[in-house]
Amino acid sequence: MPGGKRDSSKTRVEPVFKALKERSDDWVRELLSVSTHGSPTVRGWDELDLTCTTGSWGKEEHPFPPPKRLLEWLVRNPSAMRRDASPIPDREKLLRGEPEALDKALKAIGNAPAGRGWHLFEGTTFPDATIITPDAVIVVEGKRTEAGPTLDTSWLSGRHQMWRHIEGAWSIRGSRRVFGFFLVEGDANGIPEIWKAGAALTLRVESLASSFPHLDPSEREELAACFLGVGTWQQVCAKFGIDFASLPDIVEQPPAES
Repeated sequence: MPGGKRDSSKTRVEPVFKALKERSDDWVRELLSVSTHGSPTVRGWDELDLTCTTGSWGKEEHPFPPPKRLLEWLVRNPSAMRRDASPIPDREKLLRGEPEALDKALKAIGNAPAGRGWHLFEGTTFPDATIITPDAVIVVEGKRTEAGPTLDTSWLSGRHQMWRHIEGAWSIRGSRRVFGFFLVEGDANGIPEIWKAGAALTLRVESLASSFPHLDPSEREELAACFLGVGTWQQVCAKFGIDFASLPDIVEQPPAES
């Protein structure tokens, strides 16, 4: 999503994935091999058809609506949510634990589990890049200046951005495999230590529990096995012969109106 002069979506995601999509080789398979420090239970992908059929990034990021089970869990557990002054009477009543408000919220979720509404305590998530192939759904979160992964949503502490993306991909997978990973700005030693620590934090049992309070432990383990870890933009550019130095450093700003 947009993020200032060094917005990773415009300075890294768009130019790199545009170059990758123009390739005619088995680039998706090679891209998956860049990431490390992921789940030790990730299975290989040698036999999968990873031909890119849909690639979504930039202005066409793939939207994944919040899971209905989570929305229902949130309204049933208002004490678990981060508190914020709300001018919406029904929401205030729900946060106070009034049964009538809960019934109203559950009915509203059943009728409208996505979009906007007082009863919704999580919004749509947009991975920076989503790649769909015959045998896989792949979500990528691109970072450049951030010092670690995003760990919270507005209403739920510990709801990791990466797990939101992976759960969204899981919801449309059908019989396909799901993979998710970070691409970040490297340093002189490759993957920055803070991002190695971020990958380890993503896989902690506590992180899975706080990200998926609506799922049971076996379901959390299935999703955990989708996380490939973290790679760097420099590694991707080196692997695919993309001139890293040619990537834009800053986003061109529109001229000021006179």
